Amino acid sequence: MPKIVKQIIWIVVIFGAINLVLWGAQEFYYREESSQIKEEQKFLVSEERSINALDMKIKEQERELNQKKTELDRDESLGNTSAYNRGVDSYNLTLILYQSNISTYNSKIAVYNTKVDEVNALIEQSGSRWYLLPIPLPGKVGHLTN
Repeated sequence: MPKIVKQIIWIVVIFGAINLVLWGAQEFYYREESSQIKEEQKFLVSEERSINALDMKIKEQERELNQKKTELDRDESLGNTSAYNRGVDSYNLTLILYQSNISTYNSKIAVYNTKVDEVNALIEQSGSRWYLLPIPLPGKVGHLTN
């Protein structure tokens, strides 16, 4: 094997070993942040499922409210006072639950967005890594020997 090839292989091996040590040291240094990021991401996945389920429930309640409103309008136009009065109580109860779910949804979204910002800050803080690259420096030019 030519001498230049052996030198290149050694340079690659040395820089590889240096980068491995450098990477390992950085992983060790940021291990707590990395662990916290993983835990926060688990929370975010769980919270996203909860938010989506609540969103579906809210949409279902909207349909129910629209249906009850249609029934109330029909009973009112027919002059069916007793059915209308029973319907108003049911409509109001559904409306209270709907508004409560909207409030819960909005607070969950706020918490979720805050956690996303926190995780992004942690990722930015601990996500960058330094590597040593074999880049030739200008200056002295070596001569090849036979």
